[in-house]
Amino acid sequence: MMIKTELPSVDIPSYVYCLIPYIHAKLKAEGSASAISLFSNLDLAGLPAYVRGASLDSARVDFHIKSIFGFDSFTDIMKLELHEHQYDSFESGLASINRSFAEGKPVILSGSTYHLPYFSDYHNQWFIDNFGYTINTTMYIVGNHWFSVYGIDESGVRIYDPIPSKFAGTIPMEDFRHAWGGNSLITVLANKKDIEKCKPYGQLDVRVGHIFSQSELNDLFRRTAYTIASLYLKGDSFKLGEERCWFGLAALSAFISDLEQLEGDKRHVQRIEGILGSTKVNRFQIGELLHDMRQLDLIPQAILDAYLPLHKKWETAYNAFVINMARNKDDMIDRTIVLMKEALDMEKHLFTMLYRYLDGTPLLPRTAGE
Repeated sequence: MMIKTELPSVDIPSYVYCLIPYIHAKLKAEGSASAISLFSNLDLAGLPAYVRGASLDSARVDFHIKSIFGFDSFTDIMKLELHEHQYDSFESGLASINRSFAEGKPVILSGSTYHLPYFSDYHNQWFIDNFGYTINTTMYIVGNHWFSVYGIDESGVRIYDPIPSKFAGTIPMEDFRHAWGGNSLITVLANKKDIEKCKPYGQLDVRVGHIFSQSELNDLFRRTAYTIASLYLKGDSFKLGEERCWFGLAALSAFISDLEQLEGDKRHVQRIEGILGSTKVNRFQIGELLHDMRQLDLIPQAILDAYLPLHKKWETAYNAFVINMARNKDDMIDRTIVLMKEALDMEKHLFTMLYRYLDGTPLLPRTAGE
């Protein structure tokens, strides 16, 4: 049975958390105002963060420690309930999702990219050998991939999976069967670390507790941007166990300082590349928010104009480092320091403008304490 509807847009930035497009589609289907750029920024994804232990060997940009500030999660703020469950078998799960299709409801399922034919991971030995890592990551992360299914018939299974593959189409039933079974049913991964986090035949139910008006959503845009600007300019740092975390302007300042201490030592170039890649993604998150706010006339064009050259600067910093690393340039780190100092000045200007324009806006809700 197929749901008679057009699949949602796949024109979504690949660095957005993979569940967000499905939550966005759910909210829109129930008549709520929604914006993809808002969700991850409600979780402060646009706030720079830099973490390391005693040496640069452990340095990284960590997108998972923003909770240190105690702000509510985007699911709490948006009044969403997310419930994960799994089926005992493919057959029992298939019967359940067919019932959902009969009610005109798509389903959100978890699975393995190794068995999705539109992924570069599809039956790729690299995926098995490097399980838990992606090309640019500096961390080991194991979990489920999520995709949405809108129907099943004799032609195959109708899939919506915009991140990162920008796919909306039909795949063979046999591929779907194996993909939904997940990584834990791939025999050669049985002894991999954290494999138990990958559940077979998983499903996510999203329950919408509040229908937002556009006015309410606009208020959240302002509070989100003001919170991020405030925390950026404050530039806090915290000790977490054996590591220290820097936020906002302090994050980039600390990273620059660490690079200056290397004095041309190129032993850490791959880690530096990963940090630069993650930093670029972080700045693009705030950029998406500002673009949407400008379209809604929530900020003046001057603020967006201050962001656009910063976007280009981070693209240049990352791309230049990758090229210079491939060419083994002796001054690659020194060149990067120059570009990052320029980026830091541009960032201070941008967030100061944003802070002053929104001054007096309440911060995001914080029920967990400071």
